[in-house]
Amino acid sequence: MTNERRFIQIISGADRSWSTWLLRPLLRVASWPYAIAILARNWAFDHGFLRVERSELPIISVGNITAGGTGKTPLVIWLAQQFRQRGIRVAILSRGYRAIEGSVENDEAREVALRLPDVPQLINSNRVDSARIAAEELEMQLCLLDDGFQHRRLGRTYDLVLIDAVAPFGHGYCFPRGLLREPLRGLQRATLFVITRVEAVGSEQIEKIKTILARWNDRAPIALCATQPNAWTRADGRRAALNQLAGTKVAMLCGIGNPDGFRATLVRLDVEIVAELVYPDHHHYTADDLLDIERQGTAKGATAVVCTSKDLVKIERNRLGAIPLWALEISMEIQEGREYFDRLLEQILE
Repeated sequence: MTNERRFIQIISGADRSWSTWLLRPLLRVASWPYAIAILARNWAFDHGFLRVERSELPIISVGNITAGGTGKTPLVIWLAQQFRQRGIRVAILSRGYRAIEGSVENDEAREVALRLPDVPQLINSNRVDSARIAAEELEMQLCLLDDGFQHRRLGRTYDLVLIDAVAPFGHGYCFPRGLLREPLRGLQRATLFVITRVEAVGSEQIEKIKTILARWNDRAPIALCATQPNAWTRADGRRAALNQLAGTKVAMLCGIGNPDGFRATLVRLDVEIVAELVYPDHHHYTADDLLDIERQGTAKGATAVVCTSKDLVKIERNRLGAIPLWALEISMEIQEGREYFDRLLEQILE
């Protein structure tokens, strides 16, 4: 079990041991200075004590209020595709968190580059400079700010905030007691809420999330999105239909913020998961890691190793020893609220 998964078990209450029962109150106290610091920072931006830099381009921020995966990358890809189809020159601004060794790119950036070869990515911790370069040097017409909700320095035209339907509010607390990046009152800044992974929960859970969102921000509309598997892919670009691995024994491999979501998607594809090889988010795989993955998969009788697209761009292999390696390509399917996205697109076009 990775340290990240162990941490989730502690803060979620899944671990009911006496030691974690004592630890959780201490983590709650430890979260107070963090929450106060974030509230003070937001107050300073809201009241002009910290400067917000404005770009001459429209800026659409795609972010979340919790740590971990909520589906930002698939939504950024979908939005960029929508604008490119309409002839709009769009660039993606990101900070390159946990970049791959020897590169400024991280795994998300490589995944985006494969899916959007005609969309420039500007990877820089100073997103204000990136926006300026996009406008003045690249002559872009629009910027998508990836993971930008807490990046207050660069002003934005729209704030899209993603909420994971399975674990929507970080177990109710700021870090380290929970996974909130900031107190829930930060939701007041959102322009549009996007509840993701709705296929994994029932309607009662979705209505509960909507009620909480409306309590903090009743002006922002709410859209619902599901994770839509597209195909199995390999490092050499080969693609296979989703039913190709149905009924087969596979070893699940991932180094992402939400391994439980990946597992749930695999279960719906009717594969038999005989081994779970979970690494920390943004993990950089070594030769020893890959050898260990092959050994564990072989020992469990797996006929394939399946991973996420984020993992495949770092491994860059078709096989691990004798075992084929397949990645699951996914996209976002808007199930409710498509009109809100259409309205946003129209406003940008105007």
